[in-house]
Amino acid sequence: MAALSRFPAMVANSREVAWAPPAGTGKLQGQAQLRDAALAPAVLQVLEARGCNDVAAVKRLSSATLEQMGVPPRYRDALAAALSAPAPSTKWGDDDSDDTPPTQSRRRARVDDEPKPAPAPQQQWATATGGNRAQRRAAAAAAPKKATSNNSPGFVFLCNRLSRGEVRDRKLFGLGKGQLRDMEKHITSSTPLFLYDFDAKTLTGPCTPDGAPALDIDRDAWRGRFPAQLRFREELDKVTTLRNTKYKSGPLPLSDTRTLLQRLAAGK
Repeated sequence: MAALSRFPAMVANSREVAWAPPAGTGKLQGQAQLRDAALAPAVLQVLEARGCNDVAAVKRLSSATLEQMGVPPRYRDALAAALSAPAPSTKWGDDDSDDTPPTQSRRRARVDDEPKPAPAPQQQWATATGGNRAQRRAAAAAAPKKATSNNSPGFVFLCNRLSRGEVRDRKLFGLGKGQLRDMEKHITSSTPLFLYDFDAKTLTGPCTPDGAPALDIDRDAWRGRFPAQLRFREELDKVTTLRNTKYKSGPLPLSDTRTLLQRLAAGK
């Protein structure tokens, strides 16, 4: 510590400064880049006496100038190390910052803080095909209502002379439980639906889905024999029927769907 007490005398005897350093303003001591440097207070006082009140001014001093000012080598090295280190980042509200708040928060918003867009209708429809039975029923009721399109492949359901009445009265199509997966895969809100009566050899359609396919939408329908079910919107007796036809249940290719829609539109 003896060197520290001799430092002002060394400065006073140097060729650059011929007087003892004043108390100093303390501005350099408040600089973040010099705050933790291993420098004696007298070093900063001498620099302030020369008019260096910020880091930029100190950087302009050469090593030779510091030596002429009487700054010992170890303090010159410490000063050089502090000035060459990257400046520490400052945050609004630090003691050495002004009182003006930043124009924009530096905190980056987290991904889950950002508002999420509403799901598209097709995404809403997709939720009806997953989850448990209660979730599928709720999603079926909330599925978007959209007119059938001749750009969508159709889907054929079956009935006979005994089951057709329930299809008409309940506005409900039904197939065996094992066909639910095909229904969920191929039926969307725009899929044209058709009903083939294999007793009468007639085909009725197109009908519009009213919800999404699900199990047991109506448990009492057909005494539970056809639990893979889907509601439709039309009055079945008011939909066009073609005679002398033959189809099987399941998805219908797009080309066949377009041909069938043309025949139904023409009524033959």
